[in-house]
Amino acid sequence: MNKKLIIFVMMASLTFLFAETKYEPKYKGTYIPLAAYTEIINTKSYYNAILATKGADFYTVLAFQEDMIRSNISFHDSYAINYSDVDFTFSKKDQKFYLTDKKSGIKYIRISESVDYYEAYDLFLTENLLIKLNINGLVQNEGWKIDKDQWHYSDGIQVILYSPEEWKYIGYANEKLYLLEDGEELKKVLGKVYQPK
Repeated sequence: MNKKLIIFVMMASLTFLFAETKYEPKYKGTYIPLAAYTEIINTKSYYNAILATKGADFYTVLAFQEDMIRSNISFHDSYAINYSDVDFTFSKKDQKFYLTDKKSGIKYIRISESVDYYEAYDLFLTENLLIKLNINGLVQNEGWKIDKDQWHYSDGIQVILYSPEEWKYIGYANEKLYLLEDGEELKKVLGKVYQPK
């Protein structure tokens, strides 16, 4: 093998290596749109967070690892993103990490250093919705889970919980819990007031 070929192979390998680790390890973690974050913090409503990002070119969630990015569309379809398909810039302010999608101008905030975005987002919603709305005990005692699938939400339901065992849904609205029924296009609608066990 001649020297030029060896040098070419080495340069190509280094280029691939650096392309795969485009972002520094300190930026690793789970990010969500800043608009959604702001609504969850200020209004205690997952539905408002959905409205704040609906119709725009948002990634619902981004999990940055050193070798790949994972995302999810409305917590309905998970997929991987190639580094070559995105162009992000990172910043830090008041001990929080942000990223901006240079293609769309949309800003995101890191909610966790974990790259398990599903668990990280669940914990974020528990701390900022269920605990603040005083319904966290219900989740712990009765085994309800937060429904992050945004296709299910309809007007006025702040947060939806589901039972993985019974496949039932309850929703928090008007400062009460309601049993939820199937409406059109997968959306849930309010039924009877729910009485915790």
